[in-house]
Amino acid sequence: MPILRLQHNLVNILYAIRGLAESYLAQVQEGRFQEVRLRLNRAETVLKKICMQANLALLMTRRIGLVLKVREEAVSYPAASCSSVQTVWGRVIGILRKEFQLDRIEVIERVPEDFPPVQCDPNDLEEIFYHLCKNSLQAMREEAGKLVIRAQLALSDCEEPFAIVTIADTAC
Repeated sequence: MPILRLQHNLVNILYAIRGLAESYLAQVQEGRFQEVRLRLNRAETVLKKICMQANLALLMTRRIGLVLKVREEAVSYPAASCSSVQTVWGRVIGILRKEFQLDRIEVIERVPEDFPPVQCDPNDLEEIFYHLCKNSLQAMREEAGKLVIRAQLALSDCEEPFAIVTIADTAC
């Protein structure tokens, strides 16, 4: 997952927090609340929204830390930008296990041991796997389910081999 995208998302969250606070303070300064009770109710609503955004920011910083840790531990890749589906999947599922409660989710891996490397940037593949799995896990949040990764080779019309990787879930 590119750090710049995570940084961008974190900055957006911080701007939302600042915007909520500034908007409320401007309303107070303009005298929009005639009653103290209304002012306190609005303050409580704003504080709840700020707390929600702050929690998102905390999750984002944890994810940045996990990504940096994984990258530090990662093996360097060949210059040809070939990626091992198994290796990238292993890193992603490790991140997901730290970020989500997977005790009710069965992870099924259908990637052959001899699956050849695919020609793509491993960080791009990691980001794709991560976001697909995150969407699946969010869809299964309230229920037990299965998360399945499947990889297979196929031939194009020109008889060129290509990889098909699917990520599926049992959410409704």
